[in-house]
Amino acid sequence: LIQAIRRNYSVWTITLVVIPQHLLVILTGFEAYVLSVINLGEYLQQRRLGKLIFSAELITHALCAFGIYLGRFQRFNSWDLVAQPNSLAKGMIHDLTSKGPLLVMAVTFVVLTIFYWMMKQITLGIMIRMRHQRSGSAASG
Repeated sequence: LIQAIRRNYSVWTITLVVIPQHLLVILTGFEAYVLSVINLGEYLQQRRLGKLIFSAELITHALCAFGIYLGRFQRFNSWDLVAQPNSLAKGMIHDLTSKGPLLVMAVTFVVLTIFYWMMKQITLGIMIRMRHQRSGSAASG
């Protein structure tokens, strides 16, 4: 998006093409996250661990908030676990004992949790509607 603005694309191109494209990719990625966490809940339900679903969702959001902070602000990547484990460990300890990073992680956690809850409701509603349509068409056909 920033590159498109710097390249002097017209306001209309940015508004009608670039921004919607970025929003679509972001929403698609977040929906994949939502579906993954819903599937985790179904897995726990199958294992008769349904009472742990809410806790598992919150722990997942917290770990993702921490990972987002490490990736976005500290610029760590997944291979740093192998390539720079000492640097990563020191950075994590520092971040978990400082107020600023904890605030960023807390805000990220809240945003993830709220957006997850909203998207989960929409996703489950669509899934229920699709099941209802399939069972209705099977019964009438």
